Amino acid sequence: ERNRRLLEAVGAAYEFRKAEATSDDAVEPIVVVGNRLQAVYDEMFDLVWNRGGAPIVLEGETGTGKGELALISHFLSGRNRTGAFVTVDFQDPSELIQDKLYGHKKGAFTGAVSDAKGLLAEAEGGTLFLDEIDKAPAGVLDKFLLTFDRGTYRRHGESVVKRMNDVQLIFASSTSIQRLVDDGKMRKDMMYRILRGGRLVVPSLRENRALIQVLARRVAERTGAEWGTPHFGIDRDAWDLILNRDWEGNARELEKVIRFAVRRSVRRGSAVVTRASIVEAIADHEQQMDRNIHGRTTRLEAVLGRYPALRETIDYLTGTTALGRREPDLRAALRDEMLEHAIDVVGDSSTAIANFLGGVTPSSVHERLEVR
Repeated sequence: ERNRRLLEAVGAAYEFRKAEATSDDAVEPIVVVGNRLQAVYDEMFDLVWNRGGAPIVLEGETGTGKGELALISHFLSGRNRTGAFVTVDFQDPSELIQDKLYGHKKGAFTGAVSDAKGLLAEAEGGTLFLDEIDKAPAGVLDKFLLTFDRGTYRRHGESVVKRMNDVQLIFASSTSIQRLVDDGKMRKDMMYRILRGGRLVVPSLRENRALIQVLARRVAERTGAEWGTPHFGIDRDAWDLILNRDWEGNARELEKVIRFAVRRSVRRGSAVVTRASIVEAIADHEQQMDRNIHGRTTRLEAVLGRYPALRETIDYLTGTTALGRREPDLRAALRDEMLEHAIDVVGDSSTAIANFLGGVTPSSVHERLEVR
């Protein structure tokens, strides 16, 4: 009975992911191989059935399948019959995360042309998956955890207090929750509150090498079939490279590399992945990662170029350079640059700017705008 329910939940999660995917997405079936991964799924089953409704924390490196595990938990608990599976990405900017979570009233700020329900309300009766909490902007995670602790919140621009009604919270982090506390990103008392439901540590591919061969073969066969070449093979030298690589990006990286290698092999008229095609695929993946990093760095450099006080502050705090001007003068310049940036983003509404910046009142913003 236990295995049947788990298999049904895994199948339902796979169908859900296929339905949600865009035409460019490749959705692979969920594979549970290896004693450590099987133990994680067994423990998840126990958490869902014995501590239903309590928060669950998923820890594991990027690409290990924490999102799939959260989705399986949603179907395993039966919450798919009473509510939705809702995801919020804590890598987003602070103001965007808060607006997504809590919602807003029409007219609450410039650009709020209609009411927004908020993801907390949308997840009632279902599951709210809080992804990448280790990458949350300063203050956002603590604010949400206080909301969770109180069980109440307000939409932006609304005085009515709303309650968090029957929402299963699943937190995902690429680092340990203890590390978040040590780094000052989470209060220790909040750590204990969210861990009362349970914590699952998802193994990396390096720790579960039995999964590598199964996953690589399955992705090769499925991609080959999609390209009109079923029963696609992988030669011995390619296997040697695949099985001995660390795969720092875990299953996500492995799947991308195998799909790339199969497509290149098909274009060359081959039905077998060779070592050379794997090497080429790995190089392409690493180049994409470098381009992504370069793109983010370029955008950061553009911002810092516009705001000299911000660059000087960062350089000073990181020990790169000495402070180039008196500290009060730097604070004043930094304040002015933050104001200019807020105006660029949300317009010249005092209320919208105050909400964007946080920690300031609309009246103080209005005074600054008057003397600007």
